[in-house]
Amino acid sequence: MTAPVISQHAGPDGWWRSAVTPSNLPGIHHFADYSEATSFTARRELPHPEPVLIINLGDPIAITDGIGRRTILAAGKGFVAGLDEAPAISESSGRQSGLQVALTPLAAGALLGQPIGNFTGDVIPLDALLDDRDLADALLNAPDSTARTAILANYCAARLHAAAAPPDEITWAWQQLRTRPNLSIAALATQTGWSHRRLIAGFRSHIGLTPRRFASITRFDRLIRSAGPTKSWANLAQDAGYFDQPHMVRDFTRFSGMSPSQWLANLVPNGGGLQHPA
Repeated sequence: MTAPVISQHAGPDGWWRSAVTPSNLPGIHHFADYSEATSFTARRELPHPEPVLIINLGDPIAITDGIGRRTILAAGKGFVAGLDEAPAISESSGRQSGLQVALTPLAAGALLGQPIGNFTGDVIPLDALLDDRDLADALLNAPDSTARTAILANYCAARLHAAAAPPDEITWAWQQLRTRPNLSIAALATQTGWSHRRLIAGFRSHIGLTPRRFASITRFDRLIRSAGPTKSWANLAQDAGYFDQPHMVRDFTRFSGMSPSQWLANLVPNGGGLQHPA
């Protein structure tokens, strides 16, 4: 495997470290082995156009989804954070360690054994995926980050190899919207040869959202990836594809529950995420 990229931080708010290993598996961007000890215990997880798979390897963590459903995960347990339009809250003791897999919605469905839209909610426990206790034990007992990443990568490779491929039309339409979220959904349907209704149903099943909602989250993600304290929100809104700044603010509030200035005030430094306000 490719050598990991190490990121770390130490300051008055605590410390965190991650080792991110790029993946050559289809639909999986990278594996991140992480650990931390922080003075805060809750983060706000914003809607994102691609799911993540998390396996907890430390103290229990709790995930509360956008409608208030709470999932508690002990060491060796995991979940897929699917696509949703409301922020989730992750809580811990302040000490965490685990593995995160960044992947596409289609790869998430392959790992789950069925399309991601077949599951309700945006927090999908992985008891079915991790039914082999040997996998959890191997990850918990692995000597280091490199070994843990290799174990999980091999497991994911086997799951992906055994999975049925999604329809080509869905894969193509998803790729188009991922890079150009302002595309006409009707035009996409016409180019796939599917009806508008069929494309919407296929997206909801294989991606987890309708095309229009997926495009909105993709545009929002593009905005916050570019944002920063020295940048103009008006310019950022235009670059991300919003009609105007009020349109951007409406989406920002809708997807984060915060104003842009509140979001900036609660950002954790050096890629530490977004602190959930007390």
